[in-house]
Amino acid sequence: MKKYDLSGIMKRAWALVRKLGWTISQGLKRAWKEAKTVNVEAAELSLEENVIAKLQHRIDIAPDVYNYEIQTNLWENYGRSRTYFKVVETRKNSRHYGVRDYGYIDNQKNVYVAGKNDAFGKYDFSGNVMK
Repeated sequence: MKKYDLSGIMKRAWALVRKLGWTISQGLKRAWKEAKTVNVEAAELSLEENVIAKLQHRIDIAPDVYNYEIQTNLWENYGRSRTYFKVVETRKNSRHYGVRDYGYIDNQKNVYVAGKNDAFGKYDFSGNVMK
């Protein structure tokens, strides 16, 4: 797995060059600094907070046609402890109700196990590749 999104860094650098009139060197330095601070912030989050942040990002880029709600459920039984994640999709003017299963975190091993959908996957709710 790549540590940084190199394509995103280059695009951000060129955007800074075009918007602010900087040199490409200045743009790349700023883009790398931003990428590294985002990466450090993600490393400081717990696994549960990281999964919720990824799901919230998917909700933020989704069209406003549906209402989305992230639901977590702590399950403890048979000597195991898991936190399950799902996103509930509803619509204001209809009876639309959809549930997307995003797996669970094994709280004892601190490992994320993807369900039908993967919170760390590269696809959004409509199946398009996220940018």
